[in-house]
Amino acid sequence: MPGMGSSVGQFLAYAHAVQSSDDKDRFGKGAIEGVIGPGAANNSKEGGSLIPAVAFGVPGGLHSALLLGAFTILGLTPGLAMLRPEQNLSLTYSLVWTIVIANLITVPLCFIFLTQLIYLAEVKGSILIPILLMLIYVGGFVTNTFGDMVMVLVFGALGWLMVTFGWLRPPLLIGLVLDDLVEKNLFIAVDAYGGFGWLMRPVVLVLLLIVLAGVITPIYQYFKNPIKKKTESTGRWMLSYGSLFSLGMAVVFASALWTALSWPARARIFPVAIFGPVLLITIANFIKDLRRQPWIGAINHVIADANLDEASFRKRTRNILGWVMGFFLALWLFGFQVGIPLATFLYLKVYAREGWLASIVITVGTWAFIIIVFGYFLTFVFPDPAVSSLWAYKSPR
Repeated sequence: MPGMGSSVGQFLAYAHAVQSSDDKDRFGKGAIEGVIGPGAANNSKEGGSLIPAVAFGVPGGLHSALLLGAFTILGLTPGLAMLRPEQNLSLTYSLVWTIVIANLITVPLCFIFLTQLIYLAEVKGSILIPILLMLIYVGGFVTNTFGDMVMVLVFGALGWLMVTFGWLRPPLLIGLVLDDLVEKNLFIAVDAYGGFGWLMRPVVLVLLLIVLAGVITPIYQYFKNPIKKKTESTGRWMLSYGSLFSLGMAVVFASALWTALSWPARARIFPVAIFGPVLLITIANFIKDLRRQPWIGAINHVIADANLDEASFRKRTRNILGWVMGFFLALWLFGFQVGIPLATFLYLKVYAREGWLASIVITVGTWAFIIIVFGYFLTFVFPDPAVSSLWAYKSPR
């Protein structure tokens, strides 16, 4: 699917695995279908992403975006030239055969070393968490400023709240990936057909009917299922954490819509088309949340699966959030060169209580990987630490 990439594809594969299963309660507890489905989708999307990338110049994910960057360096333009025999069709076929040969090589190798690969699943989370946090913070840089890391924290908190209160994250991911593409093509459609005339096109009408069916069907199934309604409903109207979150999101969308209405007619087309329907859906979700239990949603399943009571879960959540902020402060104050080994070692030794040798090896390995790969090979420019800025500000001339 153009522009969406592997992350959305894996979500869709997992959702299909759940919907097509006769026993949906097994999912989230180790059902093998929930592992195989997204894994197969992640592997198969490479071939599919070549189609929009080569034919239309629309990347289907990170790998195809890098491929388009290589095309630019080599002076190649995606489009008909890549599909014509007298031009670059041979290059396109070489890309296809590269993927085929790569799969023919890697699949037998994975079967041969399957026993050894299983041990990867036994790596402790305490070892993975500092490494993943560092990669997340490094990957969040867009403008090479610490403001990018603040955005990582903001969207991380938003994602946690969405999980807690049962909001779906794939739509947000799709919106972040496709926003520029959708806005550009919306203006093209408006210019081509005038105003909202493009809504009357046959293909658009069919797609709108499919979207409406996808929205109405779950609502109909919810009201048709009295057991689910009885389980989720308290029987009376009441404010809850979930309803307050829905109300807050409705206020954000309403403010954005109100601001967009003051813009010129052409500039407000896209925000009104997006925030209008989203605001209505959010208000409907707020009304539904008024009849739900205060903490109903994914958090109950997380607590149950972890075999923790609510107090223990809250304590563990505070510890995790504290270390997430601690990693951010270490990187902000001391920079990546010093902050990476400092935060990683403290987490492993103080919180995870790993041995001295393991803590030192993992710390040095994490630091070397990020500095060498991102700083040397990818020529990543790490921002200056805040300590140096404060020192320069306080130092005499």
